Amino acid sequence: SAMDSWWNAATVVTGLPTPKISGSAETFAVPGPFTTGASYYFVLVAIDDAGNRSLYSNVAVKFLPDTLPPRAIIDLRVR
Repeated sequence: SAMDSWWNAATVVTGLPTPKISGSAETFAVPGPFTTGASYYFVLVAIDDAGNRSLYSNVAVKFLPDTLPPRAIIDLRVR
């Protein structure tokens, strides 16, 4: 499917912590580097101890806006 090809081309995030007990809340900060002006899509798949794979999770999207102000104008000339 289209999702499988997208998944296979994705960057794998490493360094994930050991999963907590089922039903426990978990958080994880994905390390960069990231590019401003780009959108990043996050999808999870869980695999249990027997190797059974879950369906894809909902897709979370994060856009990183360019927040740097433009450089100061240093060569403006008026005629």
